[in-house]
Amino acid sequence: MGVTIELTRMEHAKEILEFEIKNRDFFESVIPPRPNSYYDIDNLKKIIKAIINEQEQGLCYMYIVRNEEGDMVGRVNLYSIYRSIYQKAEIGYRIGKDYNGRGYATKAIGLACNKAFNEHKLHKIEAGTSV
Repeated sequence: MGVTIELTRMEHAKEILEFEIKNRDFFESVIPPRPNSYYDIDNLKKIIKAIINEQEQGLCYMYIVRNEEGDMVGRVNLYSIYRSIYQKAEIGYRIGKDYNGRGYATKAIGLACNKAFNEHKLHKIEAGTSV
């Protein structure tokens, strides 16, 4: 299975919005809902701009997950990064309903962890769960 991840960029805004709208009900069945304002393209661009700024500072790394055809199938994120002696981050992901249960999350998490340890110089990754 060919899975790739790429850092979120401004040119992903429309694609992310379409992905989030398409999967909104599915995601909200397992995690708290996002406010309606999240689904406004101008607001999402502001969010992405902040993400890009944080990525440049090494505070988070938000990735788009793609399948072998290049379709966006999900997102995997390294966030709440603590530098200094800790060099750690939390990891989270979301896979679209049409792609759920096919191993995309497993592959994407492996790729994100590889980048965390080898590119971003982190030493520890923590995963949490929602109730």
